[in-house]
Amino acid sequence: MAEDRITVEDIKALAVHEDSWCLSLYMPSHRETTYAEEDRLRFKNLLKKAETQLEEIFKGNRKPSMGPAEEVQADRKFWQNQSDGLALFLAPDFFHSYRLPFSVPEVVMVSRRFHIKPLLPLVSADGRFSVLAISQNQVSLLDCTKFECAEVDLPGVPRSLAEALKYDDPERQLQFHTGTPSRVTGKRAAVFHGQGVGTDDSEDRLLRFCRMVNKSLQPVIPNRDAPMVLAAVDKVAAEFRRVNTVFTITDGEIRGNPDETPPQNLHDKAREIVEPLFREEQEQHRRRHDDLLGTGLSSSNVEEVVRGSHRGRVDVLFVAVGTQVWGRYDAEADALEYSESPQGDMYDLLDFAAAHTLIHGGVVHATDPSQVPGDGPIAAIFRY
Repeated sequence: MAEDRITVEDIKALAVHEDSWCLSLYMPSHRETTYAEEDRLRFKNLLKKAETQLEEIFKGNRKPSMGPAEEVQADRKFWQNQSDGLALFLAPDFFHSYRLPFSVPEVVMVSRRFHIKPLLPLVSADGRFSVLAISQNQVSLLDCTKFECAEVDLPGVPRSLAEALKYDDPERQLQFHTGTPSRVTGKRAAVFHGQGVGTDDSEDRLLRFCRMVNKSLQPVIPNRDAPMVLAAVDKVAAEFRRVNTVFTITDGEIRGNPDETPPQNLHDKAREIVEPLFREEQEQHRRRHDDLLGTGLSSSNVEEVVRGSHRGRVDVLFVAVGTQVWGRYDAEADALEYSESPQGDMYDLLDFAAAHTLIHGGVVHATDPSQVPGDGPIAAIFRY
């Protein structure tokens, strides 16, 4: 019932969903089945909190049903198969739940839009990368976050050198030339060479294989802007770098034949390579924000950032995880108001800014409050 992987597109869909009421529920959970009943009871208590919020919104009227969430609570098999966290989203005619690969604090929020900020570490700019494991016998691609990885379907991508070159001209696979004279007959003996025996020819076949992989990967790569870590023996890695035309390949690579390496091991090794790059990128964005202060192209003012995010102006956003600023932005009136709590039409304005930055293709750094430039919980670099 719960999905194991949430994508950027899933989060964007949640971000734009608005209704008369939207329930966002987050809770920590456990992989060990011995905690299944404890997690189920925790969820039951959180549902009670959601019911209280719904009663406050619909006071005097009939409270809407939370049927799908109640079915989850009653399903003991569901609670036998959990991860480190759980996210559930419920609205009229809408229901999704996701197992999360990291623990999240308890959140129960009912408003007119979903609360997505706890999900941002999954799609934050400092966490997306891919691993291309390539050998002459196997090709695989992992789409990764800092927490997890998933193998990408590769339609049209040759999965081995043999598959890539299987339609080569058969006549070229066996070549003939005359050898030295025979001691017995005095005639020259025929010498046959299989294609690929010579060093030059095998290198040519490897180069053509890498070209085919490079070209066929382009339509299926999850995120071209994210760094790609190569996992390959030195010769294959060098040939792929030589033909690469679009991918952002890291200087570091996972050396050795990756065929027998489990995906999680590849993920862990690749993460060690990309983490310094992500730290440097975030620091560069922080310095850029500070350099642009006073020019109108950066701000840590909540109202300016909220307005800018809605209009698609935000190029880079820093947002504090675990911090909320309650309020509401009326785009038609271009008016923003604050609230003490998420009652009625109110929601987390930081969440709103992060959602609209993602929707408009901006970069989001979901980070500790101390890492946000300026003195506030949010900061932005504007496109214009």
